[in-house]
Amino acid sequence: MSIHALLLLLVGAARDVREVVLTARGLVILFFLISGFCIHYQQVRGFRDRPSSAEPRPLRVRRYARRRFLRIYPAVVAAIAFTLACDALGLLIAPDMVSGHTGLFYIDFVFNGTHYTPMAIISAVFVQGGVFAPSIGTNGPLWSLGFEVWYYALYPVLWLTSRGGVKRGLSLVAIVSITALGGELLAGWYGVAGVLARWGIWYAGALLAEAYVGKLRMPPRYVYLPVAAGLIWAHFALSWRLEFYDYGAAFFCMFLLQTILTPGSRLKAQVLEAFNGAFEAIGRMAFSLFLVHFPWLSLLSVWWLTTHQGHLPNNPLLVVFGITSSFGLAVVFYRLVEKRFRNENPRQERSRLAEMPLAAN
Repeated sequence: MSIHALLLLLVGAARDVREVVLTARGLVILFFLISGFCIHYQQVRGFRDRPSSAEPRPLRVRRYARRRFLRIYPAVVAAIAFTLACDALGLLIAPDMVSGHTGLFYIDFVFNGTHYTPMAIISAVFVQGGVFAPSIGTNGPLWSLGFEVWYYALYPVLWLTSRGGVKRGLSLVAIVSITALGGELLAGWYGVAGVLARWGIWYAGALLAEAYVGKLRMPPRYVYLPVAAGLIWAHFALSWRLEFYDYGAAFFCMFLLQTILTPGSRLKAQVLEAFNGAFEAIGRMAFSLFLVHFPWLSLLSVWWLTTHQGHLPNNPLLVVFGITSSFGLAVVFYRLVEKRFRNENPRQERSRLAEMPLAAN
């Protein structure tokens, strides 16, 4: 969100669209890894307390699907309505500007990418913006959520075929991901192929969860860095192939996550404990912040350009206002929409958060 605020609200923050894409994608890759970790961790977190011969607890698919649906869909529908409202207001304020003719490359990049085609609307309704059609309106970051829905849907398949341990699903995920990657590289497949090509990244987060609870051993951390460097080099050497960059970023992020999750010194534990309360509060409304920040920042950028002769400020005050106001909107959105559909009461939610690895460290 801070990166988006800089790009939309500060003059000269980005000079090349490729810089924007790489920065944003690196954060999305980290998001996929954390998502895979958290979803699978909820299933295997009791492994340490059971004998090694114990059967894994069953995945209640209906309950899992209901929780995922209520966690995502109502908030996404409300976010789409919010996006449409922001875009309509932007069109009212400056109809020429929101057609992508500001002369500022990133602003034009954002607004030239807005889509209200029937396919874009249908894809948005099914949370598939970015998969079957571009994300609706100015809320471009929703593309990653379209990928995430596929990974949520595939998780029960992975669980059932691997009989409770995702390590056994390695062959399945490898075959699917490599085939889809090959389709992207050689045949230009995208859409669902692009989703499946990155399933291995989400799956790596699930593997980290099993390693964290002692169910398997991951390679030493130093292995990830040369692999990440090689893949990122291939990305630059082979005409900016994002397939290589995504997996390069994944290996680098795996190194970071494994470092954080590995029990460390007393000082490390004290630092994590000190920040845990803040992370818990931010984490609770992170999804709401993700859903509403970009259309709001885009509208704020349009308003500023309209009232200041088409020039963004050269100081960070507007960026600070954009970030703080986005957090304020996220709090309102969380209380009015997201919180109403969560399946946990506050006491259960605090208990669940307390069991997560950050608190455990």
